Amino acid sequence: LAKLDGLVVGKDPRGGIVEERTFLHPDFDFAMTFPEKWKLRNSAAYVEATPPDEGARIMLELAGTGRDPMVAARAFFEQYESEVQVQEAPTSRQVNGRQAVHATARVVGRGDTVAIRLMWVATGGHVVLASAATPASRFDNRRGELEGVLESVRPLTSAER
Repeated sequence: LAKLDGLVVGKDPRGGIVEERTFLHPDFDFAMTFPEKWKLRNSAAYVEATPPDEGARIMLELAGTGRDPMVAARAFFEQYESEVQVQEAPTSRQVNGRQAVHATARVVGRGDTVAIRLMWVATGGHVVLASAATPASRFDNRRGELEGVLESVRPLTSAER
């Protein structure tokens, strides 16, 4: 029995886990809660969530190491400068005790424009990028819901850890 103590059965929680409507990442001390009935998919590279109507998408992914989300935000906009049009420039603020940077952008694709609300959050020596995307024509109607999800980022409770 001593050899079984600490043995991971199932998915390794170090890659993050989904419990009901909440994504939890113990290594990054990070949790984010999604609305009821949203579908959550956790892969090795990202977490993706979509509402039942599939008219929006939120993705979480590692943006890099460090403690300054503004550095990650600037690197993102430099990397995608030809594809992404900044609508609201990156601004720093605290989100549930974490340093974060918010921005809004648009991506013009094949016949459609997508609005993206972006948030980089410093957590556990890393920066996580949470992006909420929806067709630009629906952005004003969905903005409150999408920002609510992004603002739900918080440290884990001791019970969750």
